[in-house]
Amino acid sequence: MFSDVFERNLTVGKIEETRDIYKSKYCRVSHEIDPKWHLKIQAQWQKWVDGGISKTINMPNYATFRDVRDAYLNAWYEGVKGVTVYRDMSKSEQVLYRKPSCEGDTCYL
Repeated sequence: MFSDVFERNLTVGKIEETRDIYKSKYCRVSHEIDPKWHLKIQAQWQKWVDGGISKTINMPNYATFRDVRDAYLNAWYEGVKGVTVYRDMSKSEQVLYRKPSCEGDTCYL
């Protein structure tokens, strides 16, 4: 997914080398970012753009109705014009899949 150049740049200076980019404390995937921060960043761009900026917030499969509602209300409050919420595993097929992490006999997505 990332080029060798990107991996080499991560190892220069004081940043420790991490072969598995998802274990790095410097790189986060969308599922690891709170929806409020997705919206705060989008709102900063939105105030300089007349049209809508589209953003998908990826929520975990345990997200509740209240979580989704709060995301849309926060988007409105922040002045965001275009937002979509996708709840993980809400369809039989999807574009992105998370790697399961296992602790003993229990695995989490």
